[in-house]
Amino acid sequence: MKKILILFFLLLMFVTKNSLGSAETTSEQTYQEVILSLIFPTMNNELYKIFGPGEEYDCPSIVKIKKLYKGTYVYEVTFQIIAYKTDQKPPFTLVTMTFNNTSGEYNLVSIKKASIMTKKTEPCKLPQ
Repeated sequence: MKKILILFFLLLMFVTKNSLGSAETTSEQTYQEVILSLIFPTMNNELYKIFGPGEEYDCPSIVKIKKLYKGTYVYEVTFQIIAYKTDQKPPFTLVTMTFNNTSGEYNLVSIKKASIMTKKTEPCKLPQ
């Protein structure tokens, strides 16, 4: 429940943009990182199931956030990462994962994989 409330307040701050200029960009990135941190434990487990040990990832980014039911704190979050093995040469794998919290915790809804030739996507916002 705490995670849902934190997510709600972060999304509320994310949606109600303020006029702080360049500070807004930093804040937006911070909000995205907090949302991703809620999903990363489940995402790591799913990546291990798909790719096995030794899989690394880069460029985590939120693609879409959708509120599933009006008046609730139930969301569907779609994000993508670049998955690869250490010292792997292209192609790498662009993984798009969709999670929702209809059961209270974030669970995987769908996953798509595509081959790409780079470890970076635009825009690639790495945590600082």
